[in-house]
Amino acid sequence: MSEPKGPIRGFWGATVLILGGCLLLWWSVRLLQSIWPWLVAGAVIGVAAWSAVVWWRWRQRRW
Repeated sequence: MSEPKGPIRGFWGATVLILGGCLLLWWSVRLLQSIWPWLVAGAVIGVAAWSAVVWWRWRQRRW
């Protein structure tokens, strides 16, 4: 049978979860810092390509 949980055990579990969350947040921020320029460049290229397609279609329909 499982032994009953005490307040110390519950506190320990919460502490481990908070520590794990902090570590994962720190890791994700570091990863985002390393790929930030590539994300911005991809977004700029995507918006430029979409704008060019919209402009080209508008220009073709005008005639």
